[in-house]
Amino acid sequence: MLLFIQIILSKSNFYYSYGIDFFTSMSLFYLAIIPPDLKSLALPAFKRLFQIHVCIVYFFAGFDKLIGINWWNGESIWKAINLPFATSIYDITFLGNYPILLTILGLGTAILELYPLFVWNRKTSNFWIYSVILMHIGIAFILNLYFFSAIMIIWNLTLKFSFNNERSYNLANA
Repeated sequence: MLLFIQIILSKSNFYYSYGIDFFTSMSLFYLAIIPPDLKSLALPAFKRLFQIHVCIVYFFAGFDKLIGINWWNGESIWKAINLPFATSIYDITFLGNYPILLTILGLGTAILELYPLFVWNRKTSNFWIYSVILMHIGIAFILNLYFFSAIMIIWNLTLKFSFNNERSYNLANA
């Protein structure tokens, strides 16, 4: 019922129609289907479904950025920091004087979103997840997208802890 109400509210309110509506709906969906009993035999399957889902979301977001030119030349970053709602207390329009920084930020964002190439590897997993979390903190404070960033940080922390629990379980049973 909560999922149904959330979809109705998010579809009728333009403040949540920038993509976050999908992530909140998906989050509520997972909460609705995941068994409340943490010792359930079905829990590992739901954890794997969530892990794969997060990786698909990030991979295609990054892939989409890499096949376009606007992330390679920094134009997408420049447009984002100049959006009307991106009126943070920090004036970072000085970046327009340094197009190489815009390019680095654009490519860095696209590369960070090639998530599944790095989070499944134990050596790069923590670094990658924490880097993506830092990216979302930057998005929150620079673009004023606090709700979006909060949901994405929660997704990343959930992914991290699901990997940690899985790895400790696998090591304990080895």
